[in-house]
Amino acid sequence: MSINGKDISDCIQFLKNVYVESATVLRTTEDLLSKNRWIIPTSSSVVHRNTSNSIEHPEYWMPRYIYRYFSKRKTSITEVLGITIAYDWDFNEVNFNEPMVCCSRIKFKEEVKDCKAAWFVLGGFRKYCKEITYHSANLYIDSVISDKSVGYDSLIENGNASGFYIPLVDINNSQAVENYIVKPLIKLSEEQYEECNNMIKDKAIKMIG
Repeated sequence: MSINGKDISDCIQFLKNVYVESATVLRTTEDLLSKNRWIIPTSSSVVHRNTSNSIEHPEYWMPRYIYRYFSKRKTSITEVLGITIAYDWDFNEVNFNEPMVCCSRIKFKEEVKDCKAAWFVLGGFRKYCKEITYHSANLYIDSVISDKSVGYDSLIENGNASGFYIPLVDINNSQAVENYIVKPLIKLSEEQYEECNNMIKDKAIKMIG
């Protein structure tokens, strides 16, 4: 092995710190949204998927993203809000060179009994939208999710996605979570797009232009 042992230890400790701080962002988001009656519609504490335990794919041993999603009720769900912290992900036409916090809303055209975690993750990334509508360079809204999205349940085609991306480094305290994640997400849910855009425009990345 060509890497210095101390460097490896330092790197592992650094990753642990990143995950601990990321968990704090997710918990803070959950706490703040709960004050507005948004709940976790599942008892699962799972925050990531799509890792590998295979010797053939060591590049996938670590999580590439973590997420939590929220709804107003546990059954007969009509919309979800969610947050995904993406460390390393194929964003297709968007080239991110640093970790991003993806904040999204999915509005279902019909009620669904429950919400698989993967559904929110789908809605969070624009590459799964077959029709993208922009409110501004920073914010996409009411974009139709493809019914061919990597083989998930066909109910996903009944959803429209809206969302925005904030650099993870800008979410450095609880006030930033509230100002750049929670409050804008609530405005997304209310379809107050201009107010949402005004809240995020100084931090959100531009997706067009």
